[in-house]
Amino acid sequence: MNRKQKALQRRLERLPDIPHISDEDMQRLVHHRMVVRDCQRRHRQRQRKGARCLRIVISDAEQTLSAFVRIGVLAENQRDNDAAIETAIAQLCRAGFRAIEAGSA
Repeated sequence: MNRKQKALQRRLERLPDIPHISDEDMQRLVHHRMVVRDCQRRHRQRQRKGARCLRIVISDAEQTLSAFVRIGVLAENQRDNDAAIETAIAQLCRAGFRAIEAGSA
């Protein structure tokens, strides 16, 4: 058991109304806390850089993905890959931003 797990176990032992937690449950709890901590760290990094993480609903997904393939921002074999679709959308956003900047210069 590592230092963080031991500290967490000591805290849990001080709470009389919580039943004994198995090592497996403790591992899950510690893992969950690490995942949450990493998520918070990435969120703060994005905030510092001025970036935001958004959820986007794509209506007419098949037609939209076909358009992405036609314009070359998405490979045909990546149509079901969420990470590739996210990358394609980000690429389009960056291209649009560069076009706006070029037009205002």
